Amino acid sequence: MNYILEILKSENKDDLVISSNKIIFSKRIKLDENSDLDNYPLVKQLFFLPFVKSVTLDKHLIIIEKLDFLDWSDVQGEVLEEITKNLNDGMSVFINSNLAVSIYAERTPNPKVMKFVANKKLVNNPHEFKSKTDASNCPLAEALFIHKFVSEVYIDFNFISISLELGFDWENHIMDIREFILSYIKDGNTVIEKKYDIEKKFDLISLDELDETSKEIAKLIDEQIKPAVS
Repeated sequence: MNYILEILKSENKDDLVISSNKIIFSKRIKLDENSDLDNYPLVKQLFFLPFVKSVTLDKHLIIIEKLDFLDWSDVQGEVLEEITKNLNDGMSVFINSNLAVSIYAERTPNPKVMKFVANKKLVNNPHEFKSKTDASNCPLAEALFIHKFVSEVYIDFNFISISLELGFDWENHIMDIREFILSYIKDGNTVIEKKYDIEKKFDLISLDELDETSKEIAKLIDEQIKPAVS
């Protein structure tokens, strides 16, 4: 059953109160920009909106507190629509890092590209694949190219971005691809061959090895920039 959300009347003009037909979170919790949001993907996504001050989850409710430079009447429809889409695309409200792997879909500014985010690391380095031939060393990408609507695949750390071929749209494919990736990873299949994804380690460079310009930059960072931000 899909999530069905509606806006409830609020006594506080700064709060947008959204009610869901399904439980959002089992207990009441208030989160702000200083909270650790890594386990709260839905809330983390909301904080990309520049006017969000805090988000409270309380059983069937999502309460979003805004900053005072706009009115909810200007944006509440778009916010409600975005939350509904994210939930119905499989985005998790809460991820317990001790539980099994989970995948949620995250929309991007490009309507042809969908991002599928895992709650675990997938690769050490970024990898881009333009075709099935390019993906011969990455079994997961190779498997994704079996779907005729997949145009390109990009994998980095804990997410996979997939581009669609012309003539296709994500509304018909989000859940299928999400379930495909989830099953693939849960079954213990190889994401990419290890020899093509070696974790990079960087050695410290001595100042004596730098040219004069680089030495001046390093000196500027140590003497002016580092003290200013510490």
